[in-house]
Order: sequence, then C-alpha cells, then structure tokens
Amino acid sequence: GFGYGSRLIANFDADTTTISIGGRISFNDKSAGEPESWQWAFSGGSPSGSAQKDPGYITYTEYGNWDVRLIVNNGNSADTLVRKEYIRVTPNLYPNPTNSHLTIDFGSRQVEYIEMEAYDAYGRMVGKYENAGTTTGVWTVSVSDLRAGNYLLRIKTNVQEDVMPLIVY
Repeated sequence: GFGYGSRLIANFDADTTTISIGGRISFNDKSAGEPESWQWAFSGGSPSGSAQKDPGYITYTEYGNWDVRLIVNNGNSADTLVRKEYIRVTPNLYPNPTNSHLTIDFGSRQVEYIEMEAYDAYGRMVGKYENAGTTTGVWTVSVSDLRAGNYLLRIKTNVQEDVMPLIVY
C-alpha cells in the first residue's frame, strides 16, 4: 500500500557517539520501509564502509569529528541520511594518573595549536599550558606544577575542544 509503513526512510543509531582514539562503535540500521540494500560510509572509521544491514563495530583511530552516511534502497526508491560530525573521537591521555608528565595522543592527526587548562574541584583554573606550533601525533607536557588531586583538563585545538579528567598523585 501507500501508507506510512511502506515509505523508505533511512535511519540508524550507534551504541555511543563519543570515544577516545582506538575505540569501537557499533552501528544499527533503524530504517523504515523494508530496505533491501544498505550502503554505509564511515569517514574516519575502519572499515570505512559496509553493505551489511548492521555493520557491526567500526574502529576510529583518528582524532576529530566524523560524518556517518547511510543509503538504503528497496528496489523502487532510495533514501539517504547523513549525520554530520556524528562521531567525536577524543585524544588519549597517558599516564593517567601521573605525577610529572602527561602525553596527549592525537593519533596521526596534525593540529595547528594546543591549549590546555587544568581546573581544580572548585572550578578554578590552576594551570595553563600551550603549544603554539604544529603538532602531529603526540604532545608531552610537564604537569609537575599541579598538586596531588583530581582535575578537569580543557584541551582545545583547531579541530575541537574536549574536557577530560586527570588525576595527579
């Protein structure tokens, strides 16, 4: 028939949309209208595409925000859904906890600058660190000026801004 149930509408969900570098996300088709074929595209992901209804786990090894596209087809019509910057991949911090140096891993992504601020439990900025030059991969910074405690780090680059926990012992 021509009711709502037969109309082809591309739709999907993911088990999470924010992960750190190297994390995996599971995607599931939620399309209406009984699609017969699926074309997934995962920018920044591996594998970068799939023709499966539910493509399983996609691994993200690149820092940044990434689009996901699904095209469904039922033989008579097709529909496309693109979710721009749907997946957010944050840098890895290590060691965490630390007492001297912190390494921020951006994968193989090149960033034009890094600004990092440390906030204590009262929300006071207690440390500010910058790297004005271009960085590819990792940036190691001394945080030995921070006293033992729990902090929130605001890490800002030309790509995105993240807030992440840090423990200093």
